[in-house]
Amino acid sequence: MKVNGTNSVTPVYEVAKPQRQTEQPTSAGGAPSDQVKISPDAQWISELRAEARRQPAIRDELVSEVRAQLDAGTFEASVDMDAVLEGLLADL
Repeated sequence: MKVNGTNSVTPVYEVAKPQRQTEQPTSAGGAPSDQVKISPDAQWISELRAEARRQPAIRDELVSEVRAQLDAGTFEASVDMDAVLEGLLADL
């Protein structure tokens, strides 16, 4: 709205463009149907998740090997402390 002076009010009209109607895809019954397009990245992530689900949650052969080493007293954890410290310091 535009105000001119103290006693008169002049409305300001804004012209709105009409909305374009797009054709919606229809199903076999003629009713509108929804469509989803999955990006290549989303498809790749979906494939990775499916592959991860096919993998065992616990690697039984590795657990058995480590248990045998622990029982025999021959297990040695190889930890690169320099790499651990560098990683911690990099976060600071």
